[in-house]
Amino acid sequence: MDELLRSSYKIMHLEPGASLAEVEKAHRDAAWLWHPDRFPHEPHIQEKARARIREINVAYERLKFHLKEKAERTAAAAPPGAGPAPGKEAGPAAITSSSQISALHSWIEEHATGLTVALALAVGLFLSPLLYSYLTAPTKPPAATAPEMAYVAPGAGAISQAPLPAATPKGGAITGRQQPAALRPYFGLASSQDEVWALQGPPQKIAGDTWKYGLSTVTFNKNHRVISYSNFSKNLRVQMVSPAPAAAPRRPIYFTVGSTKERVLTVQGNPTGVVGNAWKYGESEVKFRGDRVVSFEDTGRNLEFKGPSRTRAY
Repeated sequence: MDELLRSSYKIMHLEPGASLAEVEKAHRDAAWLWHPDRFPHEPHIQEKARARIREINVAYERLKFHLKEKAERTAAAAPPGAGPAPGKEAGPAAITSSSQISALHSWIEEHATGLTVALALAVGLFLSPLLYSYLTAPTKPPAATAPEMAYVAPGAGAISQAPLPAATPKGGAITGRQQPAALRPYFGLASSQDEVWALQGPPQKIAGDTWKYGLSTVTFNKNHRVISYSNFSKNLRVQMVSPAPAAAPRRPIYFTVGSTKERVLTVQGNPTGVVGNAWKYGESEVKFRGDRVVSFEDTGRNLEFKGPSRTRAY
């Protein structure tokens, strides 16, 4: 048997001499197993799957051509009324001409992409009704919950004591996500991954300990708690201070060096981003040591402060 045929049987995980039906079944199984669409979040595996699919398609076309040619030659050479031996497919000896094999190999390489596209279209047509049913299925609206304060002052402890999920496996796949016992309408610093997941939904991308929602990001510590965020796309349901009550006393009109975080929140509202000890308000920044303001830069000219800024000119 030609070495190319032996290699093709090996690629298809078949013994030499397998029937055309066995080859077709092996091809269907391999095409499903290695289809690139099964690895949408793992680009390196997806690329390997594309290469594997091309190799499988070439081997399948080579074996199919060989078995069909073998059956036609055997049928033409058989006496009238004679059929193939029981358990055997009719066909001639394997192709041994190097020119024939080379021509066959070239034809398969030229048509491999088209065959892969045709297979992908067939899978898409099969799955589209299932996808439509899933997308149009009615969903049960979440129960309304009373707003609660999501900001935790330093030393006040974690926001939620709900059990943490299993560690996120390397590569970004997240499974076993639990619904927090008392879901707030927003999250803040020290919120758990479960609370962020329940409010924001699955992230569009995961890079290490950072979840990305468009251009906005949420970063977690080793205990799966929020330590910083950037609401660049203004799509995060993040809150560091609860809404003021209807009859709230008049808020302070400024802050200064030495003010507490609570006073800055009362004067400026929620920061657009938190990185370490720095709170961002657009292009402006307020820095803390512990719970007290140590410096600020009014680059965006949007801070309500008393005293000199490192950037505002007087």
